[in-house]
Amino acid sequence: MCRTGGSGSKGISCIVVEKGTPGLSFGKKERKVGWNSQPTRAVIFEDCTVPITNRIGAEGQGFHIAMSGLNGGRINIASCSLGAAHAAVVQTMEHISVRKQFGEPLAKNQFAPDAALDWVKCDHISTSSLSWQRWLPGWLLHG
Repeated sequence: MCRTGGSGSKGISCIVVEKGTPGLSFGKKERKVGWNSQPTRAVIFEDCTVPITNRIGAEGQGFHIAMSGLNGGRINIASCSLGAAHAAVVQTMEHISVRKQFGEPLAKNQFAPDAALDWVKCDHISTSSLSWQRWLPGWLLHG
C-alpha cells in the first residue's frame, strides 16, 4: 500500500514491488508471542521507484483492497480458534479418563464430572460449529 493521492483512505493505492527492486529492503525478523509460523518484518522503501503497471486495481482502491484482505483473515483466525478449542476439549476429555489420581481416573473425582459436563456442553457446541466451518468462510467472503 502506498499513498498516491490526497489524505484519507481514497488516497491509498495497492502496488506490487518485486523482490530485488532498488530501494526495497526488509527489517529484522520480529520476536512474537504467537503465530511464529508467519514471520513478520518491516518493509522499508528508500527512493524506491515502482512502475504504474505494478498497481493492483485503480488508483485510490488500496484501502478497500486491504480491508477485504483483513476480512478474510478474520474468518481464518476464527476458524483456527474454533478448531483449537475443539481439540482442547477432546484432549481434556481423554486426559481426565486416563490420568489417575489416588488410584482412580480423574473422571471419578467429585469435581471432575461436573467440570467434564461443562466441557461436553462446549464440545457439543464446537462440534456442531465445525460442521458449518467448512463452507461458512467462502460464503462470508463471496456471498
